Amino acid sequence: MSVPSQLEPSLHVQWEDRLRFETFISNLSARFVRLPSGKVHQEIERALQEVTEFFHAHRCGILEVYGDEKVARLIHAWYADGVRRVPAGKNCAEGFSWTFDTLVDKKQAVAFNHLSELPPDAAPDLPAYKQMGASSCFMIPLFTGEEVRHIVVLQTMEAMENGTALSGAALSTEYIPRLRLMGEVLVNALGRKKGRRCIERERNASEPRGGLCSSRTVDT
Repeated sequence: MSVPSQLEPSLHVQWEDRLRFETFISNLSARFVRLPSGKVHQEIERALQEVTEFFHAHRCGILEVYGDEKVARLIHAWYADGVRRVPAGKNCAEGFSWTFDTLVDKKQAVAFNHLSELPPDAAPDLPAYKQMGASSCFMIPLFTGEEVRHIVVLQTMEAMENGTALSGAALSTEYIPRLRLMGEVLVNALGRKKGRRCIERERNASEPRGGLCSSRTVDT
């Protein structure tokens, strides 16, 4: 009878964590339903922070993918204090040929809690992974139609930028479907914002010359 009593607390904690994350996803969807355009970026970074802290990770971001050009650029991210930041404009696909092919061409997630878990085919990417310094990593492709246009990335890091060692929890692959859903909520919010801006531009362009929208206000 001692074995079940030892397992029950762990199972209970796992169940509570799953329920807490499901609640987070539901609340996140509701938050973005009628969110004003001016608050979209702020709320996306808040969501990335909440996900990072839930998993006891250190950084989380969304990459925009240009498959034909083999380019992936960070468009939103949240970092724990002292964690190395990705330089603005960096092509995050450089040095990760196997990873990019797996995510974008094969449309499969890449996940590990140690580099030894990666398959032999990933060998060309190992130097870049070691330089990056991630101890655990989830990379989840997001689809627009049948194409991968964005990637959600969640990482725990081995050390802070100053070299101080970090500790983080192992990432469980059972959360990948829900993390994909989270990413879709955020990317869809960006798409709606872009759509509203396009409508506003078209509306302004159709205004008669000399109309209210074409006038300029000068502060005095």
